[in-house]
Amino acid sequence: MNGPGPVPFDRRTVALVAVGGACGAVVRTACTERFTTPAGGFPVAVLVINLVGALLLGALMGSVARRPEDSWRRPLLAIGILGGFTTFSTLCVDAARLAADGRAGLAGLDLLVTSVGGVVAVAVGLMFPRGGRSVEPAVEGEE
Repeated sequence: MNGPGPVPFDRRTVALVAVGGACGAVVRTACTERFTTPAGGFPVAVLVINLVGALLLGALMGSVARRPEDSWRRPLLAIGILGGFTTFSTLCVDAARLAADGRAGLAGLDLLVTSVGGVVAVAVGLMFPRGGRSVEPAVEGEE
């Protein structure tokens, strides 16, 4: 599967990514504060955030990557909002904490479910724009 090409680096793109990233990070923070993980518990909120983000990213990339005229959507929505919303670093910290607490099995489960589930979620998301049929996002500039 070919992915979209690089996003042009200009002030407008940087502003879109920055605004989107701030919004996504605020929503993620609100979710993790609302649904806190007890000490030594499984980080369900972060798992759900990452899987929902992957699903939305798949749907977004499947629907907008083929529209070069919508050049603002990818930096704002995909890179910015969804990039700020999802969190690989928190996944790693959570897994390290679980392992340090002697819960290596839960740490491994978290990493596995997030990784495999994320790939599945993107694949499912890519089906949304075509009513259940899989679609590959186009390389930027292709129609």
